[in-house]
Amino acid sequence: METFADRVGMMENGRLVLDEDVDALKARFRRIRFAARPVEIDTALLRPAAMRSWGGGAEAIISNYDDVSFERMRSAGNIGAAEVEAMSLEEIFIAMAGGKS
Repeated sequence: METFADRVGMMENGRLVLDEDVDALKARFRRIRFAARPVEIDTALLRPAAMRSWGGGAEAIISNYDDVSFERMRSAGNIGAAEVEAMSLEEIFIAMAGGKS
């Protein structure tokens, strides 16, 4: 889909919940992996679509990512090592669906 689609739509229970340009959708979603669990994600800056923790680490799927907000959150929350990754359409769909089938 990513190679030929200009727009993507997602439906839930027969209702259109997303209709967006592919590039815009992919630009606003990011996976952030934290080496240590962050104290708190400031939802005024970044909106987590999903979060999970394991051991001492954590992962957040952010649905409104931008570099400036991430750097503000990082400096205000004293967050150490974090890895930011772009996501494929499939990964975004899975994150939005929340594992529902």
